[in-house]
This record gives sequence, structure tokens and C-alpha cells, in this order.
Amino acid sequence: MKINCISPIVNIYTNNRCNAPKMSYIRTGMSCDTFEKSPSFTRSEPYTVDWYKKLDPDKKEKIDKRADEYIYNNAFYLHYDVSFNHELKYTDIASDCIKDSLNEKYGEGNYVVIPVGRSLSALGKFLGYKIGEDKIKSLPMSSAGRFLDLEKSNEDFEVLEKYLKSVGLTKRKVEKSDKQFIFMDYCHTGNSLKGVQNLFESDKIWGRLDNVHFENVMNLLPKAEDEKEIGGIPSEEFLKTFELDLCRSRYKKYSVVKDCPRFYYLKNAVLDPEHYPYETQIFYWKALEKEIKG
Repeated sequence: MKINCISPIVNIYTNNRCNAPKMSYIRTGMSCDTFEKSPSFTRSEPYTVDWYKKLDPDKKEKIDKRADEYIYNNAFYLHYDVSFNHELKYTDIASDCIKDSLNEKYGEGNYVVIPVGRSLSALGKFLGYKIGEDKIKSLPMSSAGRFLDLEKSNEDFEVLEKYLKSVGLTKRKVEKSDKQFIFMDYCHTGNSLKGVQNLFESDKIWGRLDNVHFENVMNLLPKAEDEKEIGGIPSEEFLKTFELDLCRSRYKKYSVVKDCPRFYYLKNAVLDPEHYPYETQIFYWKALEKEIKG
């Protein structure tokens, strides 16, 4: 295959046009205009369990075909075997383990999970497919360690309160609920989750409530000494790999919330499905297929 020039293509991670290296085409065996002509995936879909179940078989077949075409045509950028498929598998296994752990600790159907930030956003969505999407409430918040000292904070806490109200997490509703509310975060240093706890237990937000808890996601997974395998993968390998993935922010690209370094950004923090990048749409489509079809 001869390539005389590099034509601008669409980078599927940013939806920006960029110049791809020649090796991209050589390794995938496609012509320069393959990406330009790749069929777009479905748009304006919510990617929820109810939506999936209501789709007629022809529509499902059409979407699945377009998803597979997109994966095939963009194999180099998706790194399907070593990246996309890995992320799909690990997120699915981890969400199964977390569901079991939360059911045992708090009682099945007796809790609401609040994933913090972008790192656990995809995990939260997968978990919603398993326990009910109404039991997942996203909290777009970055660098929460800054709330360890609230006296130095110059944030507008009314903006946060308005966001919490919009997702049904007012202090009054939480206090009167018979559910347990679980903030879930990945803790590398521990400061992020401590910051969230310090913020929400302060008089500025909810204060201390008996039905509000704060969990490190890694503590909700089985221990290597207790389980030989996790999801068919040796326990130690799974736990080390998954934590390293989180540490490297590997799952942020599938996040359904935006980066939110200040409360000001909460106004437009949750992505509309219409604006999900193609690989994010396919990620959740494949997750729905696996969860519902088995």
C-alpha cells in the first residue's frame, strides 16, 4: 500500500482533527480516507437499561453492526485487544465485585452510590446497570483534597447545593431517607476521599449524618488472600492492574461527567449522551449488551 500524504483525520478521543502518523495506516491496513468515511455511531441515545430493553431487534442489530464497524475501522486508535476490551472487562468485573460487597455490607437495594469525579464515572455507570440506575448519583469533583482545610476555600458553596438539589441529594432528602448514601472514590494518597468527607460533614453542606458513608473503591474489592481469582483473573494480578489503571486515569475517557476543578463548572458538569465521544457510546453499548444479554 502506497501512501503519498497524510490527510487530516478525526481523533476519536477528542473529536479534533489531527495528522495521524503513516504507521497508523500501515498497521491497520487501511487507506488514508478510511477514518473520514467511517460510519458514525448512533447519537442522542441515553444508553440506559430501559432504553436498551425497548429497542426492537432490527434497531439493536443495526447499532451493533455500526459499533463493530467502528471498532474494526478504528482498531489502531482503540487498541481494541489490549485497551478497549481490557477496560470493558475490568470495569465489568470490578462493578460485579463492588455490587456484591455493598449488598453484603449495606443490604441489597438499601443504598445509593455517589461516585466522585471522573475516574470512577464509568464504573458507576456499569454499577448502575447492575443495581439500578436510579441508585447512582454522580458527583463531578476534581482535586477534592483541597477541602481538607475549608477555612482556606473560596468556593461558592451555593453552587454545590444547587447541583445537589438537581440530583435529589439535598440534606433534607438524605436525612429523611431510609437508604444509605455511599461516596465512592479511588484513594491514591487518601486526601481526595478525606476532602469529600470533610466537605460534606461540615456545616456548609450536610453535617454528620448516620446514613452517609465514605468508601475507598479498592476496599470494596475482594482481597487477594481471600480469593484465588477475580473474574477468572488471578486475584493479585487483577487488583494490581486495576489499581494501576485507576492511578493512571485510564477510565476517565469514558466519564459521563466533565473535569470540575471548581464548583462553578458544576453548572454544565454532566455530559449529555448526545455529546459522548463515539468510543464512549460503544463502550456503554457493549456493556449493556453483556449485562442484559449475558
